[in-house]
Amino acid sequence: MIKKFTVLYQDIDQANKELQAVAGSLSEELDNARLQHETFQAMANCLADDLLKDDVIDHPRAHNKALVALDYW
Repeated sequence: MIKKFTVLYQDIDQANKELQAVAGSLSEELDNARLQHETFQAMANCLADDLLKDDVIDHPRAHNKALVALDYW
């Protein structure tokens, strides 16, 4: 009986370790997605600032930033 509980405990312990590894991986993916979102948001804000400051939609610098932002995303 003790042997069965020992095996069961080992199985549960192994499953717990695997779940912790998956949770760590998911947390890392979430952090990466958050960083990408923040980067894209900063690029979009910079583009908006250029458009407001220059008041010209065809401004080459603003156009290039828009292309970079879209390509990055």
